[in-house]
Amino acid sequence: MPKKNRTPILLKCPDDLLQKIEEYQEREMISTRAGAIYELIRLGLKYAEKERTDSSHP
Repeated sequence: MPKKNRTPILLKCPDDLLQKIEEYQEREMISTRAGAIYELIRLGLKYAEKERTDSSHP
């Protein structure tokens, strides 16, 4: 299976947020900080999409 193109980004965040990301990385046994950030973004987008679709159906 071919790899998807990846675009590098620079992300600056407050120290307290970085601490929470690193705690998540350790708890989930993710080997890299980038991997933890990727997973958190993916989960957040999935949650936001679910919230959007749930709120559009009364």
